[in-house]
Amino acid sequence: MMRILGIDILSGSPDSKSQPRYSAVLLEDGKVISREELTRIRLLRSLRSLNLDRIACDNLFELFPKEKIKRFFFLLPSKTQLIQVNGTPENMEPLHVLAKRNGIPLTSRATSMEEAEACARLAHMNVGYEVKAFEDQSRIIVSRARSMGKGGQSQDRYRRKVHSMVALNIKQIKEILDEMKVKYSLRTVKADYGYSRGEFIVDMPREKLNKIKSRKGPDVQVKILPVEKGRLSFEPLGSEDKDVIVGIDPGTTTGIAVLTLDGDLAEVFSRRDFSYSEAVSYLSKYKAAVIIATDVNPAPKFVSKISSSLSTVLFIPPYSMSVDEKIGLVYEKFSKDTYRNAHERDALAAAIKAYNSWKNKLEHVDKKLQEMNLQKLSKEVKRLVIKGESVDNAIKKLTQIEEEEEEAEKPVIGATDEYKGIIRSLKAEIKVLKSERENLLKKLEVKEKKLQKLENLISEIKRGEYRKLRREKEIKLMERRIADLRAKLREERERRIDFEKKLRIVQNLEFSSDVALIKVIPHFTREEVLRIKNDFREGDILYIRDSSGGGRSAAEELLKLKPKCLITDKGRMSHFAKEVLRTIPVLDPAKLDIKLINGFGITERKLLEEEIAREKDLIELREAARKEEWLETFISEYRERRRKEIK
Repeated sequence: MMRILGIDILSGSPDSKSQPRYSAVLLEDGKVISREELTRIRLLRSLRSLNLDRIACDNLFELFPKEKIKRFFFLLPSKTQLIQVNGTPENMEPLHVLAKRNGIPLTSRATSMEEAEACARLAHMNVGYEVKAFEDQSRIIVSRARSMGKGGQSQDRYRRKVHSMVALNIKQIKEILDEMKVKYSLRTVKADYGYSRGEFIVDMPREKLNKIKSRKGPDVQVKILPVEKGRLSFEPLGSEDKDVIVGIDPGTTTGIAVLTLDGDLAEVFSRRDFSYSEAVSYLSKYKAAVIIATDVNPAPKFVSKISSSLSTVLFIPPYSMSVDEKIGLVYEKFSKDTYRNAHERDALAAAIKAYNSWKNKLEHVDKKLQEMNLQKLSKEVKRLVIKGESVDNAIKKLTQIEEEEEEAEKPVIGATDEYKGIIRSLKAEIKVLKSERENLLKKLEVKEKKLQKLENLISEIKRGEYRKLRREKEIKLMERRIADLRAKLREERERRIDFEKKLRIVQNLEFSSDVALIKVIPHFTREEVLRIKNDFREGDILYIRDSSGGGRSAAEELLKLKPKCLITDKGRMSHFAKEVLRTIPVLDPAKLDIKLINGFGITERKLLEEEIAREKDLIELREAARKEEWLETFISEYRERRRKEIK
C-alpha cells in the first residue's frame, strides 16, 4: 500500500512572516482519501502522523525558503520520499503540460487543490524526481551527556568514569558494525582512561541501522544523524529498468526524447549548454539505450559520439527530415502538448522515426516469443535483434536449448520393434519438418530484405513527391507574383496612354491660334515659383489662383522667369510684390474665361491679347506719371536748395 500526499501552495509565501496555506490531497493506492487546506504547522504535523511513502509537489521551495529547506528534510520521517514531479530546477516543465502528457486532465487555470491532486497522481505513476538532501551514509556520534565542571578528587573520578563509558560505547558500536559487515570510518578524541568523543561515518542510511539506536543516558549520549549532501540532488523515478530509444537534437540548446521499445513516451526535455559528458551521464540511468537517433543526415558528431560511448545502434534517416514531416510524426503519435520547443520536437521526431523503422521487426519478436511461450525473454531478444542478430539466433543464445536430435537419439528402454519403427518414422518426419523450417526461414529472410528495399523505395518516392509538391507550390507562388506584376503593368500602360492623350491635348492647345495655354500655380509663394522654374519658358503666361502671401523674394524669383503676363487678383497682392512686378502686365481673371484642364489653363487668345495690350498701355501711363512726378519733385527740391543759397 502506497500513501502519497500531493501539496500545492494556496496562499501566502514561504518567505513571509504570516503562515502560508496549502492544498493537500492524500492518495492511497491511487484513490483519493482526503482533500484539505492546511497551514504549514498543521502540514508538518500531518507529515509525521500520516505514515507517508511520498510527498509530491511542483516546487519544493513552496514548502520552505531556500536557506531553510534542509531543515525540512530533518523533519521528514526517514522512509518518506520528497518528489518534485515537474523536473529539476534547471529544467522545470509546466504542470498542466506534464499532466496532459500522462493522461491527467488539467488546464493552465486549474485550482490549487486540482494541482495538488495532479502532483499526487503523477508521483503515483512514478513521474518526477526524488529530491535528496542526504547521502546514503550516517553519522554516529558518541559523546559525554554533559560537560565536566570543576571539582576535587570526586570530580576527577567521575570524569574518568564517563570517559571509560564513552570508550565502552564506541567499542560496542564498532562490534555491531563489524558484525553487520558495513564499511565505516572512525575518528576519536582521546582522554584520560578512555575517549571524550567518537564519530563513525557509516556507509548505510540511518533507517537501516536497526541495531543501533539514538539515546541519552546520565553519562553518555549516542546520536545518529544523516550525512548532508553539499547540494540537493534530483534523481528521476521510473523508466530506469527499461530499454529505450533516444532521439537527440544537439546545439546550444540540446533536446532529448526517450521512447520505450513499445513506443511509449518516457520523457522529453531540453537544456542549454548540455555537454557530452552530461548527456552520457544522464542517459546511463536507463537499463540500456539500444538506439540513438538523429533527424539529420549525416549524423552530428555529438550524436555519433554518444552512440559510440553507450555502444548503441545509431539510427540515421535516409535524408534530413523536413519541419512538416517532423510535426506530422509527432502529431500522429502524440500531441502538440508533448513538447515545449523546436529542439524537443526534433528529438522526439527522430526517436519516433527510429521506432517506426524497427516497429515491424520488434512486433515479429513478440509474436515469435508468444508462440514459444518465452515472453520473459522479450527485452533481451529485442536488444540482440536490434544489434544485428536474427530472431532465431537470439532466442537460441538466450535459452541454450539442447537440439531436439540429441533428445530423440536417447535409447528407449524396453521399446518393442513396433515402437522402434514408429520412432524411426517420427525421426524422419522431424528431419523433413526441420528442412522445411530452414527453407521457410530463408524465404522469410529474402522477403524481409525485399520489404526493406520496398520501404526504402517508398521513402525515396515520398521524398520525390515532397520535392514535387514543394516545386509546384513555388511555381504557384511565382505564377501569382507574375499575375500581380502583369496587373501593375496594365495599370501603368493605361496611365501612360492617358498621359499621352493629355500631352497631345496640351501640345495642340499650345500651337493653336485661337486658344492660349496658361500655366497654373495654386499659391503665390517662393516654393511654388521655384517648382515650375524648370518647365517655365520666357514669355509663358502664368495664372496664380491665390495671390495673397507673396512677398518680395517670391516676386523677385517670378520676375526672373520673365513671364509675358500674370493672371491673378491684383487686389490681394502685397505692396512689395506689386512694386517688384510693376512692369509686368497683371490681368484680372474675372475678365478672362479661363478653363482648367489637367493642371493647365486655357482662354481665348484674342481676348487675352487685348487685355495684355490694355494693361501695357496702363503700365506706360503709370510709368510716365511716375517719371513726371519724380521730375517735379526733383525740380522743387532744386529750387528750394537755390533759394536757401541766395539768402
